[in-house]
Amino acid sequence: VTFRDGFIGDILTSTVRPLQDIAFTTFYILSGLQGWWTASYSIDEAAGPVERSWVVRTVILPACVVSPLWWRFLQNLRQSYDNKSRWPYLGNALKYFLAAEVALFGLFEPDAKRNVLWICCFVCATLYQVWWDVFQDW
Repeated sequence: VTFRDGFIGDILTSTVRPLQDIAFTTFYILSGLQGWWTASYSIDEAAGPVERSWVVRTVILPACVVSPLWWRFLQNLRQSYDNKSRWPYLGNALKYFLAAEVALFGLFEPDAKRNVLWICCFVCATLYQVWWDVFQDW
Protein backbone atom coordinates (compact mmCIF):
# COMPACT_ATOMS: atom_id res chain seq x y z
CA VAL A 1 0.00 0.00 0.00
CA THR A 2 1.62 3.21 -1.14
CA PHE A 3 1.45 6.56 0.60
CA ARG A 4 -0.88 7.80 -2.14
CA ASP A 5 -3.31 4.91 -1.59
CA GLY A 6 -3.37 5.51 2.16
CA PHE A 7 -3.82 9.25 1.64
CA ILE A 8 -6.74 8.76 -0.74
CA GLY A 9 -8.27 6.24 1.67
CA ASP A 10 -8.00 8.74 4.53
CA ILE A 11 -9.61 11.46 2.43
CA LEU A 12 -12.50 9.20 1.45
CA THR A 13 -13.11 8.06 5.03
CA SER A 14 -13.24 11.72 6.05
CA THR A 15 -15.82 12.53 3.40
CA VAL A 16 -18.40 9.80 4.05
CA ARG A 17 -21.19 12.23 4.91
CA PRO A 18 -20.56 14.52 1.90
CA LEU A 19 -20.50 11.43 -0.33
CA GLN A 20 -23.97 10.51 0.96
CA ASP A 21 -25.18 14.06 0.40
CA ILE A 22 -23.80 14.10 -3.16
CA ALA A 23 -25.46 10.77 -3.96
CA PHE A 24 -28.82 11.86 -2.52
CA THR A 25 -28.64 15.22 -4.31
CA THR A 26 -27.80 13.56 -7.62
CA PHE A 27 -30.78 11.22 -7.36
CA TYR A 28 -32.99 14.10 -6.19
CA ILE A 29 -32.05 16.19 -9.24
CA LEU A 30 -32.55 13.24 -11.59
CA SER A 31 -35.92 12.50 -9.98
CA GLY A 32 -36.96 16.14 -10.33
CA LEU A 33 -35.93 16.18 -13.98
CA GLN A 34 -37.81 12.95 -14.62
CA GLY A 35 -40.94 14.36 -12.99
CA TRP A 36 -40.58 17.57 -14.97
CA TRP A 37 -40.01 15.78 -18.29
CA THR A 38 -42.89 13.37 -17.81
CA ALA A 39 -45.10 15.95 -16.06
CA SER A 40 -46.00 13.24 -13.54
CA TYR A 41 -45.13 15.34 -10.48
CA SER A 42 -43.83 18.79 -9.64
CA ILE A 43 -40.34 19.71 -8.51
CA ASP A 44 -41.66 20.11 -4.95
CA GLU A 45 -42.56 16.40 -4.93
CA ALA A 46 -39.19 15.22 -6.31
CA ALA A 47 -37.92 14.02 -2.92
CA GLY A 48 -40.71 11.46 -2.58
CA PRO A 49 -39.47 8.93 -5.15
CA VAL A 50 -35.90 9.27 -3.89
CA GLU A 51 -36.83 8.78 -0.24
CA ARG A 52 -38.93 5.72 -1.12
CA SER A 53 -36.35 4.26 -3.50
CA TRP A 54 -35.13 0.83 -2.48
CA VAL A 55 -31.91 1.24 -4.48
CA VAL A 56 -31.00 4.54 -2.82
CA ARG A 57 -31.78 3.34 0.73
CA THR A 58 -30.28 -0.15 0.55
CA VAL A 59 -27.50 0.11 -2.04
CA ILE A 60 -26.30 3.63 -2.85
CA LEU A 61 -26.24 5.32 0.58
CA PRO A 62 -24.84 2.28 2.44
CA ALA A 63 -22.19 1.93 -0.27
CA CYS A 64 -21.20 5.57 0.29
CA VAL A 65 -20.79 4.80 4.00
CA VAL A 66 -19.06 1.44 3.83
CA SER A 67 -16.88 1.67 0.72
CA PRO A 68 -14.23 4.04 2.13
CA LEU A 69 -14.15 2.18 5.46
CA TRP A 70 -13.92 -1.18 3.70
CA TRP A 71 -11.13 0.12 1.46
CA ARG A 72 -9.08 1.26 4.48
CA PHE A 73 -9.81 -2.05 6.24
CA LEU A 74 -8.45 -3.98 3.25
CA GLN A 75 -5.44 -1.66 2.98
CA ASN A 76 -4.56 -2.44 6.58
CA LEU A 77 -4.91 -6.17 5.99
CA ARG A 78 -2.66 -5.83 2.96
CA GLN A 79 -0.06 -3.90 4.97
CA SER A 80 -0.12 -6.60 7.64
CA TYR A 81 0.45 -9.26 4.99
CA ASP A 82 3.17 -7.33 3.14
CA ASN A 83 5.10 -6.41 6.28
CA LYS A 84 4.50 -9.79 7.96
CA SER A 85 3.55 -7.93 11.11
CA ARG A 86 0.22 -7.96 12.90
CA TRP A 87 0.71 -4.81 14.93
CA PRO A 88 -0.26 -2.00 14.29
CA TYR A 89 -2.02 -2.95 11.07
CA LEU A 90 -4.64 -5.33 12.48
CA GLY A 91 -5.46 -2.88 15.27
CA ASN A 92 -6.05 -0.18 12.68
CA ALA A 93 -8.08 -2.62 10.55
CA LEU A 94 -10.25 -3.30 13.60
CA LYS A 95 -10.95 0.43 13.88
CA TYR A 96 -12.35 0.58 10.35
CA PHE A 97 -14.23 -2.71 10.74
CA LEU A 98 -15.98 -1.51 13.91
CA ALA A 99 -16.85 1.81 12.29
CA ALA A 100 -18.39 0.03 9.29
CA GLU A 101 -20.40 -2.37 11.44
CA VAL A 102 -21.84 0.36 13.65
CA ALA A 103 -22.63 2.54 10.63
CA LEU A 104 -24.36 -0.27 8.74
CA PHE A 105 -26.39 -1.32 11.74
CA GLY A 106 -27.44 2.31 12.23
CA LEU A 107 -28.44 2.59 8.57
CA PHE A 108 -30.43 -0.62 8.30
CA GLU A 109 -31.94 -0.59 11.80
CA PRO A 110 -32.65 3.10 12.57
CA ASP A 111 -35.06 2.20 15.38
CA ALA A 112 -32.29 0.28 17.15
CA LYS A 113 -30.44 3.53 17.86
CA ARG A 114 -32.40 3.60 21.11
CA ASN A 115 -31.25 0.07 21.94
CA VAL A 116 -28.78 -0.11 24.84
CA LEU A 117 -26.65 -2.71 23.02
CA TRP A 118 -26.28 -0.50 19.93
CA ILE A 119 -25.44 2.52 22.08
CA CYS A 120 -22.77 0.53 23.93
CA CYS A 121 -21.28 -0.70 20.64
CA PHE A 122 -21.35 2.84 19.26
CA VAL A 123 -19.63 4.25 22.34
CA CYS A 124 -17.01 1.47 22.41
CA ALA A 125 -16.25 1.84 18.70
CA THR A 126 -15.98 5.62 19.03
CA LEU A 127 -13.72 5.42 22.09
CA TYR A 128 -11.50 2.88 20.32
CA GLN A 129 -11.27 5.11 17.24
CA VAL A 130 -10.39 8.16 19.35
CA TRP A 131 -7.83 6.17 21.37
CA TRP A 132 -6.27 4.82 18.19
CA ASP A 133 -6.11 8.22 16.49
CA VAL A 134 -4.63 9.98 19.54
CA PHE A 135 -2.18 7.37 20.79
CA GLN A 136 -1.26 5.43 17.64
CA ASP A 137 -1.64 7.77 14.65
CA TRP A 138 -0.29 10.95 16.22
